[in-house]
Amino acid sequence: MCTGAEATDKAFKISGLATKTDITTINNALGDKADKATDEYFKTSPITFTGDDAQQSTRTLGTRVNCKKVQRTSHRQLMQQQQALTSA
Repeated sequence: MCTGAEATDKAFKISGLATKTDITTINNALGDKADKATDEYFKTSPITFTGDDAQQSTRTLGTRVNCKKVQRTSHRQLMQQQQALTSA
């Protein structure tokens, strides 16, 4: 429980607060638990990916997802294609 009182120099003093060490200890304990829970969850819980071809692929963390190679199109090529479509 926190309590407050006016000090002799007119500053307000609050007592009963957690110390910096208390807060660090709590943060470390919670952080460790969160890291372990997250790691275990993602190691065992599959994630489903769906590509442009609407084929679903389900993988767990650490497995490989192969992607098809696509032809890259430059901005110039896109503009030429757009002009060809609009002028047709």
